[in-house]
Amino acid sequence: MKGFIYKEKGDTASAVQLFRRICDKFPDYAPAFEDVGVLYADLNDGMAVEYLTTALQLEPNNTNVMYALALFYQDHEAIENAESLYRQEIELNPARADAWHNLGYIALFYHEDCDRAIEFFTKALECDPALISAYANRGCAYELKGDRKSAEKDFQAALGLNAAFRPAVEGLKRVK
Repeated sequence: MKGFIYKEKGDTASAVQLFRRICDKFPDYAPAFEDVGVLYADLNDGMAVEYLTTALQLEPNNTNVMYALALFYQDHEAIENAESLYRQEIELNPARADAWHNLGYIALFYHEDCDRAIEFFTKALECDPALISAYANRGCAYELKGDRKSAEKDFQAALGLNAAFRPAVEGLKRVK
């Protein structure tokens, strides 16, 4: 609890220090490894991989840890590692909208595969119809394919969730 209090107060250094002590004292306690791994990821520190990997070894089916590690890999352009973890996450829980969304993001912006991106963003929206970024990104994929009508529809759907969502506002301007 104390570590979360430090974290909530913005004292990340104390939170990391406390969670690391817990990891040292209780090397089989996965939540401590997860917590310190997420903190390191927030700090953009490569130690995130070590702690999140250990948490995943202790709890191989923990989709939250998979997602945190996959996102860290994605943010650091280890795309194959990220894709592999997102796919594992979806195998365990097909309703993980964030994993579907990020696979779509990778397909669109790293592999330039609009069709696969649209497929993944659609899956994300089936899981979470309020995932605004999935509408905006699927709109971008349609736009890149030259399907302005579908792109406009998705940008409008995103704006229906948040009228000030900048990616959708800008996307709508491009396709109108």
